[in-house]
Amino acid sequence: DNLADKNPKVKEILKEHNIEYAPNPDNVKSIINTHLSTTTGLALKIANQLNLSEADKKVLEMASMFHDFGKIFIPEEILNKPGKLTDEEKAIMQLHAELGYEILLSSGMNKRVLNLIKNHHNTQSSDELLTQILSVADIYSALKEERCYKKPLKEEEALEILDQKAQNGEVSAEVVKALTTSIYGEECVA
Repeated sequence: DNLADKNPKVKEILKEHNIEYAPNPDNVKSIINTHLSTTTGLALKIANQLNLSEADKKVLEMASMFHDFGKIFIPEEILNKPGKLTDEEKAIMQLHAELGYEILLSSGMNKRVLNLIKNHHNTQSSDELLTQILSVADIYSALKEERCYKKPLKEEEALEILDQKAQNGEVSAEVVKALTTSIYGEECVA
């Protein structure tokens, strides 16, 4: 049974944004061994640095592995566009979090995991610390990866961008510091 078919909200979201109901599992398969595993590893390093409970780490691990699941419905021409996305295309791309949540809602997945998937781009969510960790790990991982529209950044460049986001209040400074410490060790963190 197709999980997306179990929730009519998935088709509503797609219709509302003029996206064809055409799941493309390759959109997610192609990132399982790269972006998803890297993001998961980073999220767990941050969680260890912050001494999170084993239960929180399990929730974080599961959410990290599935956070981009909704991308199976993002049109290929937007997902792999070699240039900058238009505002409309960005809005469609951002739907992947809500779509992933809605698709997995009937899977029996833990509610906290589902909420992290839905909110991984919304750092003001109810499970804020775990959301912040997933968001920072996701951003760092994406910055370090080569994409059709950009070259990979060096560690220092990616951390600089995250530091700036922390200064602007977009992400948690505590989480960025934990990431930096997990990469460089305690002695290198300002």
